[in-house]
Parts: sequence; C-alpha cells; structure tokens
Amino acid sequence: MPIVTVTQQSFSGGDEIARQVSARLGCTLTDRAALERVAAKYAIDVSQAPPPELGEQAPSIIERLTQERRRFSVILHAAVFETARQGDAVFLGYGAGFMLKSVQHVLRVRVVTPLEIRIARLASSQPGTSKEAATARLRDDDRRRSEFVRYLFHADWQDALNYDLVVNTEKVTTDCAVETILQVLSAGPFAPTAASVQRLADGATGFQIEARLVSDPQVATPNVRAQVERGVVTLTGAVWSEEEKDIIESVAAQVPGVIEVRNEVHLQPPPPFFY
Repeated sequence: MPIVTVTQQSFSGGDEIARQVSARLGCTLTDRAALERVAAKYAIDVSQAPPPELGEQAPSIIERLTQERRRFSVILHAAVFETARQGDAVFLGYGAGFMLKSVQHVLRVRVVTPLEIRIARLASSQPGTSKEAATARLRDDDRRRSEFVRYLFHADWQDALNYDLVVNTEKVTTDCAVETILQVLSAGPFAPTAASVQRLADGATGFQIEARLVSDPQVATPNVRAQVERGVVTLTGAVWSEEEKDIIESVAAQVPGVIEVRNEVHLQPPPPFFY
C-alpha cells in the first residue's frame, strides 16, 4: 500500500509529477476536490464560503478566534488519514506529509525549481503576464503555503529535513522524477510493516472520532482528544456535563475499528455567560 505525499512550489511541476505517479500506482490523486467530498460527510458545505485551510492558507487573526478552526483542522486530518488507510494513495499539497509524518511507509516528496524558471513557466501558461506580476504572485504563493504549514503544523515548509526526497525540476524531467519516486517507493524503508499499518489505522480511527465529535450538535465543547492504540480509545479533555461525557463515549464506540473506549474526560463548568 504505497503512499506518497507531494508538496510543491507553484509552477515547479509537482502537480504533473503527482498525477503521473498516481496513474502509475493505479490510484486516485487526492486533491482539493477529494478533500471537499470528505468534508461534506461531516456536514461542512464549502461551496459558498470555503475555509482558508482548503485553500492552503492560514486563517486571519479574527478567524482564529472561532471554534471553526479546530473543526476544520480535525476534519482535514480525518480526510487525509481516512484516504491513506484505504490503500494506495498520492496526496498533492494540504500538508499531508506533515499529518502522516508518524507513518513510516509514507514517502514525503517536495518539488522545487529556481524562481526564474517558475516565472518563465507562469508567463508561458498565462500570456501577457509581466515578469513583475509573475514574481509577485509566486512569492505570495510561497508565503501563503509557508504560513499555512507554520500555522497548522508548527513546521518550516521549506526545510528539506521535513521530506524524504526533494526533486529540483530545473534539470530533472517529469518522467525522471516519476521513475525516481517509484524506485524509492520500492526500497525497504517505505515498505509497509505491521506496526506502520497499525499506526495509520489508529490515527485514522482517532481523527474520525474527533471529526464526528466536532460535527455533533450535542457536543458543546470541541476540544476532546481521542488517542487510539490498537483499537483502544482514550478520550481526554473537558466537557460541561455528565450527559455530554456519555454522548462522546457513545460516539467514539460507534466508529468502526474501536475495540474499547476509556473515557478520561473530566467535567468543567461552562463559562458564566452560558448560564
């Protein structure tokens, strides 16, 4: 069950590399449209006002003050883990490599190329674009993606140590990059093991539980965490009532793959303005 995540600079060619790798592996490329379909399962309609996370963009200071940030973060993680657990998968963007960092058999790829080449590619694809406009757009794209990764994962998007393979398409062709990725995938370190498959399954179960909780109107507090180890779920955090504590335990128990639920959530009275 090979899993590849591709992070790219705009106009570096990473999107085409990801598409060809997914075609060679015989799997669907997971991109924004795929993530939106999963979001819809949790009653999130992104057709009118898509959250900034689905544009690989950090939310504004004002947007960060709402509980929706926790909700979108959890659902984004749930979408990535759920897709990865189903088998062969190629992800393009959205910090998937950072989310799946703990899963040993995931190959994390970054695709880059010098700015001047990216400018030329942008200008070629969009005739009439000035060099100044192209430069400004590309620098803005880089800043936006960097801020998104720093906000959601507290990591440096450009740090090569966050990836297993960095491809510079200044000289490396798309075909060569695809063959290299497939060859690296076949190497021992990226072969699934019982432990790595279990880690992926546990992560998927945990985020599915949390996604259901943040989408359930009966759960008032959005910060309950679900830690899963071999199907045993440990719930932590705070809720406002015994009834809510029972509800979250029931929600967790109904998720496929759950063997046992240990409810360690404690009671915390709501803020005074809720009375």
